[in-house]
Amino acid sequence: MNILAKAQKPQFEAAALNPLPARESVVEITRLTKSFGNFDAVKEVSLKLEAGKTLVLLGESGSGKTTVLRCVAGLERATSGTIRLGGTVVDDGTRQVPPESRRVGMVFQSYALWPQMTALENVVFAGIRDRKGAAVRREVQAQAEALLETVGLASMKGRLPAQLSGGQQQRVALARALAGDVRLLLMDEPLSALDQALREELRLGLRAQIQRSGLACLYVTHDQEEALAMADELIVMRHGIIEEHGHPREIFERPATAFGAGFLGAKNSVMAKVIQLAQPYATARVGDDIITFSPVDPLAVGQTVEIRWRREHTRLPPAAAPGNPNQWPAQVTSAVYLGHRWEVGLNCLGVPIRAWSETEASDVGFAHVSPQRLLGYKPNADSVRRSDTS
Repeated sequence: MNILAKAQKPQFEAAALNPLPARESVVEITRLTKSFGNFDAVKEVSLKLEAGKTLVLLGESGSGKTTVLRCVAGLERATSGTIRLGGTVVDDGTRQVPPESRRVGMVFQSYALWPQMTALENVVFAGIRDRKGAAVRREVQAQAEALLETVGLASMKGRLPAQLSGGQQQRVALARALAGDVRLLLMDEPLSALDQALREELRLGLRAQIQRSGLACLYVTHDQEEALAMADELIVMRHGIIEEHGHPREIFERPATAFGAGFLGAKNSVMAKVIQLAQPYATARVGDDIITFSPVDPLAVGQTVEIRWRREHTRLPPAAAPGNPNQWPAQVTSAVYLGHRWEVGLNCLGVPIRAWSETEASDVGFAHVSPQRLLGYKPNADSVRRSDTS
């Protein structure tokens, strides 16, 4: 038995999960919809996940990513669609395999440790499940102690959860999720309670362990850096649907949508009018300024385009260099010291933009961005509303 067994069991007969053939998907979701009353928290989401891979669901609060995770765990019942684990249907909207029969380990945001058990007992109990015998107990005990050592808590194995800090409880929850005969890890913001240094250390170790063990991992986060560090595949969710799905680097460097670009850090945005189309760059006008950019969506001359770019791609020369495109007069409005860099606020192109700089950049006269770093999208309804209120 594991932490998922604490959920209420649905009144369906449990089915034995099939042995997992080589290279078959551990998880396969087809057109999953989950509704709460008239609200669709998840809308026709489909995805696959193979053994040894980590698929990260990235999105803001309310995007549906945790609901997908809870449906896979069996803690929520699908309204429609199909969830398969190892080729076996565990939920199709009418029948549901109970959580404790799915061979998954889950880490909750709230830890959900058993308060009456020590750290070691929490991990051992999860590893035993319904197996019996002294040999099993010895095997699970050894595995539990090794897992606690992996997460840096070997010296605290005898402490109760109340005697551990929030970060330490989170690490016990991580160890417990890995215990026993699991083939799928479900992780909902598993490192959220940890300090930055420990987060970086644990995510590297966690990723390596997933790859070594051949487990599959479905990982939920709203942290972009964590998503990129953990993901073999990345899904960006919005309003219950998949906005982007692909390789993390491809999505990060050239997002397919304006929302994806903004959520992944391309916070600078300006609305412009397309005046020329060419390959590989197009040209647009904002007031008296000209922008040469890389179109992502098909565009037409005369059309409004939303142009986005990242703070780190903005250069701040004191003077314009002859012949370079995208050099616009800029006025510094703020400068915030972040230790290893400054975040500089600018008034440029008639809108507020931000840049990263190694100096306070008080002598800035211009902002410059290379054309390949400026991504052009067809404006959506959110873009129009943002433009109307700016």
